[in-house]
Amino acid sequence: MYIRVMTFLTLFLFFVISVSELFIAFFLKFLSEELKAQIGIYGLIAPFILISSSLAVIQIVGIVGMCTHSTKICQIYTETFIILMIFNWVAAGAYILQWNGARIQITMMLVNPALDLTLNEFASNEYINYYQKENKCCGITSYENWKRGHYPPSCCKNVPPVCRTPFETPCAPFFPTAVVWLDATLIGGLGAVLFMSPMVIICMMYSREKPIEDRVILD
Repeated sequence: MYIRVMTFLTLFLFFVISVSELFIAFFLKFLSEELKAQIGIYGLIAPFILISSSLAVIQIVGIVGMCTHSTKICQIYTETFIILMIFNWVAAGAYILQWNGARIQITMMLVNPALDLTLNEFASNEYINYYQKENKCCGITSYENWKRGHYPPSCCKNVPPVCRTPFETPCAPFFPTAVVWLDATLIGGLGAVLFMSPMVIICMMYSREKPIEDRVILD
């Protein structure tokens, strides 16, 4: 019973991490597209999106297998999860090797005032809004990154419902640090899943075997 509860909680944690990784990967993909530059490290974002979404789905499969005590579903989860972990190791290794060079490249691009970004579709993004509010800045290279004057409340002092006089200071001086933290969070999440994956695999294999043992005892 204890192992089942621990496995269930770990599966749920993996699901939360995978969904968080997915959101971060999508944002970094948006950033690389808006920068209109070939940043080597972000060529790996598409595989990360695929891996993270697959991990999120397979955690649901694992949770269903645990709740229904289905040996077949637990087996499908274990085999698929092992394959995903192999791809995860490869992607994480390649990402780390290119990390420092990409960080320098992004920093140089973000301080370029001629860079034209459009952020309107991220008006509700908590990460961007947090940085704008905390650093009293608006936009990345300019407050004009928010097109047609549609500024989020975090662009104004006291965060009013409707922002009409945004901060004139861009967030570019602060944003490279934010991008580094996003990268670190992405790698950290992958590392956490990789580190705990052997425990989950063993627990799932044990859960898969348990019903068979119970039937033998009953027989």
